[in-house]
Amino acid sequence: MKLLAEISFPGWKLVSENRRLRMHWAARRRLEKPPCRIERNFSLNVFKQTKRRVVEITRYGPRLLDEDNLAASMKPVLDFIKSKGLAVGHIKDDSPRWCKLVAKQEKGDYGVRVRIYE
Repeated sequence: MKLLAEISFPGWKLVSENRRLRMHWAARRRLEKPPCRIERNFSLNVFKQTKRRVVEITRYGPRLLDEDNLAASMKPVLDFIKSKGLAVGHIKDDSPRWCKLVAKQEKGDYGVRVRIYE
């Protein structure tokens, strides 16, 4: 596999789906976006996707999530890398036809690392 892009989002807090569902809608909305300083400085090369890509997302946090909550916590990250011109072309869609998700986690300060392979 060829590494196409590696993106780090220090400070992005991904919480479990159970916890997210109990939050007020405004608090939940704030968690769906990376920190503003990352969003403003975010720029990547755009390239056309012709086949399925592997998206490896590593969540960093003080405690580990169980497997089903880990996968569900990755949804805002996938939505971000396919949205609004910020990384258009890195994944065409988050459907299984265009994207294979590999979810990982490690203990540490809150953050997210995304690696995209072809």
